[in-house]
Amino acid sequence: MAEQEAEMVALRQLLAEAQREAQAAGARQRDSGAVVQALRDQMAEQEAEMVALRQLLAEAQREAQTAGARQRGGVIVKVPVGQEEGVRLAGGSAVVVQVDGGAGRRVVIDTLREGPEGKGDPLRWYRDRESVEGAAADDERGVSSTGDDEDRKLAGAVDRGRILSETEELRSALAECREKLTLLEAELMAAKEAVEELRWYDERRDNCVEGKPLRQTYVRRSMEGEEWALVANACEEELIWRLRVDCSRACHVNVDCVRRVEYVLGSLHAEFCVEHNADVEGSELKDRVAEYPFPATWALFRRIVEGHTVPGPMQWAVPSRAEEKLLAEEALARILAQLEEACARQAFTSDWSEQRTELLRAAKLALAEVVAASRRECTDSLERLEELAALLLEARESERELRDRLFAAEEDMYELRRQHDDDRDGLVSAEAEARRSLDLYAARVAAQDEAMRVQVEQIVDLQEEVQALTSVLSDRNADLANAHAQAAALSRQVDETAAAYADTLEKLEKSVEMLDASRTNELVLSQTLYEAEYRCTQLHKAIEMDAAAHRFELVSATAERDRFKEGMEVFRELLPSLLAAAQPQPRKDSGDAGEGVDERSSTSALDAAFSGEGYAVAQGLREVLLHHLGCVEQLRRDKEGLADELDEAEKARGGYMAALEDALRSLVEERELRMRAHESQLQYSEQMMRELTMMRNAEEDEMVDDKADMEVNSNYGLPSTCSSSSPAV
Repeated sequence: MAEQEAEMVALRQLLAEAQREAQAAGARQRDSGAVVQALRDQMAEQEAEMVALRQLLAEAQREAQTAGARQRGGVIVKVPVGQEEGVRLAGGSAVVVQVDGGAGRRVVIDTLREGPEGKGDPLRWYRDRESVEGAAADDERGVSSTGDDEDRKLAGAVDRGRILSETEELRSALAECREKLTLLEAELMAAKEAVEELRWYDERRDNCVEGKPLRQTYVRRSMEGEEWALVANACEEELIWRLRVDCSRACHVNVDCVRRVEYVLGSLHAEFCVEHNADVEGSELKDRVAEYPFPATWALFRRIVEGHTVPGPMQWAVPSRAEEKLLAEEALARILAQLEEACARQAFTSDWSEQRTELLRAAKLALAEVVAASRRECTDSLERLEELAALLLEARESERELRDRLFAAEEDMYELRRQHDDDRDGLVSAEAEARRSLDLYAARVAAQDEAMRVQVEQIVDLQEEVQALTSVLSDRNADLANAHAQAAALSRQVDETAAAYADTLEKLEKSVEMLDASRTNELVLSQTLYEAEYRCTQLHKAIEMDAAAHRFELVSATAERDRFKEGMEVFRELLPSLLAAAQPQPRKDSGDAGEGVDERSSTSALDAAFSGEGYAVAQGLREVLLHHLGCVEQLRRDKEGLADELDEAEKARGGYMAALEDALRSLVEERELRMRAHESQLQYSEQMMRELTMMRNAEEDEMVDDKADMEVNSNYGLPSTCSSSSPAV
């Protein structure tokens, strides 16, 4: 844990240094701001991961302390039921055991050992656990002699298994923490390398400041490679543009300041005409161009010829190794030639031949060793070259990405600067226009001086008018107070009107309900009227049928009466003859009064006439006459009864129709009254709404007038005071 804490402190220091360096680099650079912001984001993510790791480490430390405490102070103590005592362990810690009465014998450890060993590694302590357990067992035998060995072993085994599982969990957690720390260190180193690489670009573009004297310098740069002709044929304009961009970056000038670019193929030999400030030496620009890697140009080169050739550094390294091998072979050939010459000179003696043989053998062995060493060195060099080439390719790829991002950022900055120049030109033109307008305004002001003197005199007159207006304003204020009082009265009236309007609304709702009820009653009465009309129609038809029957009976009775009258006429004609036959000597006065004899006298005369011989005939005639008279009387009575019944029916019909007409008239009148009442209520409601609207508009107008009066007061208050104080001056 202490080592891990030290590693965490070191990592935090490294992160703080990297963050400070990134902040310093971000403050110095302008063209690589986006890259530094990305690095800051990475630093923030790393900080968050470090916080998470610190939390994990804190949890691991707590678990390790718990496990270590269990391992360091794990003495199994068994106490009888209801007993509590303090026991001193081998490590010097006090253990207090409290056993519940219903739980039997239990193992409870309440305090952990604290000391130099408690702060160490629990795994190291676990390796010495057997000695501690032996001491603990001795203490246990000294404390409790009545314990059970089998229970103690079982509890020890359980405790041991738990400690082992917790130890394994701690080991896995520590391994994960170490892996994360390793990854963070690698990311931190990569970030530091990126920051170091970006420091080269921290200088500002201040070699082409406007307003300073300028001069031109010709700078040359050569780049190796045989495929530049392919690149020039494929995209010549892009090649020239990228050469200008790289040269402007190297010299810290704008792209427009690189006036001319010429190149010669084979290897690429480029010549630039750079326009810069006169206080910058040309040698400094040449050194910058010589040191600058021209990433945009090389990116174009790789894009065009990728897959056809080996990268430039690999080409440079291989020829150098081949030249060393050729030099070694040439040296070996020279040695062999010298040995052959020596052998030719000393061929005539055997001693020299033996010496020659030994020399040749030694030279051969030496040369074989040299060749083997050179071969091993060449093989190792080739392997290292391959590894370096792979690393260089990766580094160049990352560098290319960073250069492209930097190029894009510089282009954005260039666009921003161009926009800034355009804005500045616009502001300059606006300033010139403003100056011209100021000159015109000054002329106008000079022309208005005379008008101002005239206005001073007018101001004096206006002050007098303001005093008059002030008096008028005081009157208006009094009127305004009265208007406020009237407004308060009107507000009270509005409240009363609102209450009356609420009552009217309630009445209107009631009238609407009554109207609905009246409509329902009207429907019922209409139905009743329809039924009554139907019954009247039926009665009228029945009366007409009865009247037709009575008319028929009346016609028949009239016909009978006419026949009876004819019979009476015949009888009257026959009566004198009959009377003459009955009375041969009539009286004198009977002839004169014969015409006025009534039926009773005729009957008596008839009876007297028939008293004699024609009594039987007269009796028969009398019966017939009486029968006819009875029939006539019966017909008359029937006629009178039918006429009475017809009159009564007509009267009943007339009365019923009058009642129906009265009911209809009353219903129509009631409906008209209700409609008038409803219309009057609606008119009253509309009138109330109009009055409320007018009152509200009047209140709003009064409020507007009050605001206008207040503004007038505020506007005229200061001139009035000035006018009142001006005579004193």
